[in-house]
Amino acid sequence: MNKKIYTVIYLLLLAAFFCFFTIFIFYSDAGELIFHIPDDASYYAKIALNYSNGFGISFDGINQTNGFQPLWQYFVIFIAAVYKSSPENIFRLILFIQLILISLSAFVIFKLVSRFFNARTALGSGAVFLLFVFPLCLNGMESALSVLVLSFLFKSICNTGYLINFNLKNDILISAICGLLILTRLDMILFVITLMIYFFINSISNNNAKTIYIKKILVLIIIVSAILLPYLINNLIVFGNIIPISGFLKTGIPDTSLSDKLIELFRYRETYFVLSAFLFFISYVYFFRNRENITGKDFSELIFIFSVSCILHFIFLLFFVNWVIFYWYFIPFAVFFSLVIAFPLYYLQRLKRFGFGNIIYFSFLIIILFYWGSKIINNFDRQDEYLRNNWNLESYKASLWIKDNTDKKAVFAMKDAGHFGFFGEREVINLDGLVNDFKYQEVLRSKRLNEYLKENKVNYLVQHALWNRPDVTEGNYDSLELTYTSHRYSVQSDPVVVYKKNEIYRSEPYFDGNNRVSFIIWKLN
Repeated sequence: MNKKIYTVIYLLLLAAFFCFFTIFIFYSDAGELIFHIPDDASYYAKIALNYSNGFGISFDGINQTNGFQPLWQYFVIFIAAVYKSSPENIFRLILFIQLILISLSAFVIFKLVSRFFNARTALGSGAVFLLFVFPLCLNGMESALSVLVLSFLFKSICNTGYLINFNLKNDILISAICGLLILTRLDMILFVITLMIYFFINSISNNNAKTIYIKKILVLIIIVSAILLPYLINNLIVFGNIIPISGFLKTGIPDTSLSDKLIELFRYRETYFVLSAFLFFISYVYFFRNRENITGKDFSELIFIFSVSCILHFIFLLFFVNWVIFYWYFIPFAVFFSLVIAFPLYYLQRLKRFGFGNIIYFSFLIIILFYWGSKIINNFDRQDEYLRNNWNLESYKASLWIKDNTDKKAVFAMKDAGHFGFFGEREVINLDGLVNDFKYQEVLRSKRLNEYLKENKVNYLVQHALWNRPDVTEGNYDSLELTYTSHRYSVQSDPVVVYKKNEIYRSEPYFDGNNRVSFIIWKLN
């Protein structure tokens, strides 16, 4: 087939994905949309609204926070500042902008693979990207922006011969993109660290190019530091720690066994893609002496670096993240898989005998497009019975209720408060601490939560789910003690007592995972 045919097919696929998700974003019922979007996405949107309304960088409009990925938060702040509309419309616009960003990434990835292999290989690689990366990035959070910056970084590295040549202008530009990449998602610093290690090893092993690699390391350190330091210094001055509160609370030695942590990680399909990074790393090291013979050598070196960073990322998640792991943590693994698949797809073209190469290639393409494509369509076309069993949707329903039935100045407190706070348009203090501040952790440790709630004039306490309490779910209780965990100190707060008679809102029972629960709001005494 002609090269242009493969390009046209890919562009048609990309257009189909773009149109499908555009229709979904703008024509779905708001509840159906929220069903698919993580609660954390509304943290960004609510902080952006509060900033545009003069409350500073704050989720609850009371306490300042830095519990977010910075570059995406600034981007959403800009959206909220220029587009004044209902929370639902702002949410749709954010998702549509994400759709544009990830579509650009898909095009850049296709062009990158086409350059080093051919359009046929790029079609297969691009199809994997569309199926396994594209939908994941439509989550209202930083994912689409991070993947876009990563794709432009890869394009710049490959187009300039950055890995082997020193050009001050190019090195400054690529180092700046590295800095922006870290600001899109802070754990992407692992890629930049891997890049520095790569240069350092080359400076030792290649005496003829030692000066080149030392210069590259220095430029990378200087430019990345210049971009990160203002953010880090602000964190230190305002919050007393360079690490944002959300990252600080999630990082630490897990208190579960290694086997349990592995089971937790491999609950997500995207985690399995890291196995391709291990496989590529081993293969590449084994064939180290023959790297000159590898097709797309510059691309191969880049993918080798990316494989190491993915492995480091997996090790970090395994040993140093002790709380709330979600699918979007693994999106870099899916991006890696979409790139590394180019190698076997390219070498399949050498299997000329009996047309085996063509048979395998087109079978692979047809199977993944039809099978995974249908799964994506089905996932975004849920029936009503699925919509009834989703806490995101229950949170949204409760937020609509408080808009109509509570005072605009009422203050709420809740764990997992993103959708409830954003769509409810009320001040909601986050009780798990991710978008609160470090002082709140001291409150929990010193068992002063009741005092804290009174000081902040909290009127209502909210609980979206209470597991293993059928009496509460059915309303057969008189009083209930709720405690909250300080994930900084691993201690429980003093109990907050709520009463059945003070319930102002109770949802119909629904399932949060395998647990039958109710969404409840209590008025505090």
